[in-house]
Amino acid sequence: MTLVRNRSLFGPQKTSRVLQDDGTVYYSSTDLLQAYPEKITQKLIHWSSVSPDKTFLAQRDHHSKWNCLTYKNALLKVKTIAQYLLNQHISDTESIVILSENSIEHGLLALAAMYIGIPYSPISPAYSMISDDFIKLGHCLKAMTPKIIFVQDQDKFHRAIQFAKNLFPQALVMSAEDVNSIATLED
Repeated sequence: MTLVRNRSLFGPQKTSRVLQDDGTVYYSSTDLLQAYPEKITQKLIHWSSVSPDKTFLAQRDHHSKWNCLTYKNALLKVKTIAQYLLNQHISDTESIVILSENSIEHGLLALAAMYIGIPYSPISPAYSMISDDFIKLGHCLKAMTPKIIFVQDQDKFHRAIQFAKNLFPQALVMSAEDVNSIATLED
């Protein structure tokens, strides 16, 4: 066994290298796993207290202007959205599905779901935008049993929304506008 010091983007790493008779090389870390948060949202809580005014999420608008959200503001919005989700009484057999591309609202909704332990799944926008038969979208929706369906823009995703509402008529459809209005209730 040879101890190799590997310098990468993630800092020095200690690995062991084992060469098998057939030429197969196995690498494994010799560093002990460091402490990690129980939930990813604990990092958001941590950084909102350590660096509250640093940018956490940012996105360019249609005019190439940056919309930025600090750690502190993101945590406040996540908590507000999380309370809204709790008020929807999502059962343990239901979830949230996200049909849209990445956005600040997508991120906030996903973090709010994680914050309170509600399953959510982003589904490839291609399943909603390109497909004519929605077979893949239907499979994903049936696997997730959505109580809430998020789309960035209801006009852009109107066909997918109609398909999803036929499968799950009781599901609540939310757009970026809805998430923003919920997130500003405490502002």
